[in-house]
This record gives sequence, structure tokens and C-alpha cells, in this order.
Amino acid sequence: MDKIARRISDSSTLALIRKILRAPVAEVDASGRATITKTNQGTPQGGVASSLFANIYLNDFSGLINTKTPCHMVSYADDFVILSRRPFTEVQIE
Repeated sequence: MDKIARRISDSSTLALIRKILRAPVAEVDASGRATITKTNQGTPQGGVASSLFANIYLNDFSGLINTKTPCHMVSYADDFVILSRRPFTEVQIE
């Protein structure tokens, strides 16, 4: 929420995002029975907002990788890959 609050100043929007993050998750098993689970942290995988939140969180990480290492980070939605010509054990963040 700290990273999101740095980019969004509208309190109503921040309140809505907090509600999205606290919303319970409904899972349906093979027999069609639904189970409601409260979440304590994160967003459900495949959730509507999970890609947005992942990109907000990964933005600083991507900048660090792309500017402070000989690596390059490529991302799509909430997936990413880090590319390097050298073995990872030799890569150090300066």
C-alpha cells in the first residue's frame, strides 16, 4: 500500500484498493462446493487487480535490475524474466 499511496493521492481510491486487498476469496472445488477464505496478505492469483499491483511493486525492482546490473529485465503483465550474458553467480548489484 505504501508504493500505491505514493502514486495515488485520492483517499476514496485508496480506500477502494484496501477493500479489494481485504476481500475474501471464493474457491470452488470439483464437486461445485464453494469455500470462502479471508486473505491476510497479497492478492489472489489471477485476480482482476493482481497484475496491476504486481507491476506497481515490480517497477522499482525493474529499474534497479536494468540500471545497476549488467542484466536486463523484460516483463509482460505480472510475469518477468531477467536476462544476462554472464552466469547469475557473477552478477552483483553495485
